[in-house]
Amino acid sequence: VKASTGDVSFDSTKPADKDDVTDQVLRGIVGLTLNVKVDPDGQIKEVGGGDAGGLAGALAGQFSGPDMIKGVFGPVFSVKKGKPKASVGESWTTEDVLQGGAASTRVKMTHTLKSVQGNNANIDIKGSVIVDPSSGGLKAGVKDSSISGRAVWDIESGMLARLETDQKLTVETKTDQG
Repeated sequence: VKASTGDVSFDSTKPADKDDVTDQVLRGIVGLTLNVKVDPDGQIKEVGGGDAGGLAGALAGQFSGPDMIKGVFGPVFSVKKGKPKASVGESWTTEDVLQGGAASTRVKMTHTLKSVQGNNANIDIKGSVIVDPSSGGLKAGVKDSSISGRAVWDIESGMLARLETDQKLTVETKTDQG
């Protein structure tokens, strides 16, 4: 992150640095496990876990709070009414706008059906995040972002069986002077 107060960086693949405050705050959310309860219709009813505690916990809440999880992953857990079908190699795109107090966030994801093995549909996920700082009081924006991952959809039950995603963000802060 490039900020008017100085540059800040964090790499979760490097060993922990007890003298780096940023490391202490962000390391608590790396590998965070959330418990998501989904009803039979695929609607996210409850998000729990992810209790990193302290400042790290508050920060994690910005990325793992119930509204954010419902907005980003709700379309993956539930399908639109009807009987959706896709052929191997076919792609579809979802775009969601999540309204937050500091800014609105647009998440665009493209899903591609890679293969079907038995009752499992294997889906690749690619996407991006755009933050509109003019929609709120946020003085930062996403300079670059990527989302990648894999999902396994249980065809028989019509539900998500497994989801793994990685999200990378480069955030740029803005000063009062612009």
